[in-house]
Amino acid sequence: MRIPTLAPEYEVMCAAIAEAPAIPTLEPEAARAMWSAFLVGEREQIGEIRELQYPGVEGDLAARLYRPEGKPVAVVLFIHGGGWVLGDIETHDIAMTGLVERSGCAVLSINYRLAPETPFPGGLEDCFAALRWLEDNREALGLGGIPLIVSGDSAGGNLAAALCILTRNRAGPAIDGQLLLYPVTDARRSLPSYTERKSGGLLTASDMEWFWNHYVSGSAALSDLASPLLCETLAGLPPAIVVTAEFDPLRDEGKGYAERLKLAEVPCRVIHFDDLPHGFVTSYQISPASNAALTSIANALRELATVG
Repeated sequence: MRIPTLAPEYEVMCAAIAEAPAIPTLEPEAARAMWSAFLVGEREQIGEIRELQYPGVEGDLAARLYRPEGKPVAVVLFIHGGGWVLGDIETHDIAMTGLVERSGCAVLSINYRLAPETPFPGGLEDCFAALRWLEDNREALGLGGIPLIVSGDSAGGNLAAALCILTRNRAGPAIDGQLLLYPVTDARRSLPSYTERKSGGLLTASDMEWFWNHYVSGSAALSDLASPLLCETLAGLPPAIVVTAEFDPLRDEGKGYAERLKLAEVPCRVIHFDDLPHGFVTSYQISPASNAALTSIANALRELATVG
């Protein structure tokens, strides 16, 4: 049996991150600035990029619409990662152009209120508001008559999964599919990958403890909408693609969530990359392995739009 090996280009990146201050030693604003400083690359050429706003729970929030050349095969509501504390539409801007160019989907990337200033479930309610706004404005945006898919990476994957549960519980708006990129699904942080991959990648187990502590406290962390893996029933959720990475403390909770979806008879495809770390999508322009992975994910997204 082949032993998984991290793609060599990530050895340099992980070494650089290891020299930087550890996220748990920083205040949120400093962590946000440091994470943004590590982002590199250029937008890909796509059909259109449009700045928008949507009405969040406590005021308007920024959104950015990315359109491919020609008619989109689907529209994706994308929720950025960053441990619920970091990130925005800017940190994921380049990756969204890559996803649009490869998949032929339109993407609406949204900001939501971050923790700790806005703890759980405030950011999730913003995501629900964005979903309702998108559904109400699809025709005006030229996105009518195509599937609507919810997606996110890491903590954004957690919010995307929770949004599907919340929308099911509230009986709409309808979601045709979900694409979860190395999602957070379990606040217990007790699965084997938390020990096996606790350090040495782009995300550490200590980072996740810091993120969770900023996001939600007490028993609410184990609720359905904070820890989707612990949801009593996942029946009736949209068809899913769950992407996992070998060098990621979240590896097993992503795989575990996919298994729970399958047990609930939700169509679910798992795409696992055994040479990549957590967060690889946003660094696809400096990693051949991540670039190839993004193409595979985009192809799967196109298929999900077709069957969804």
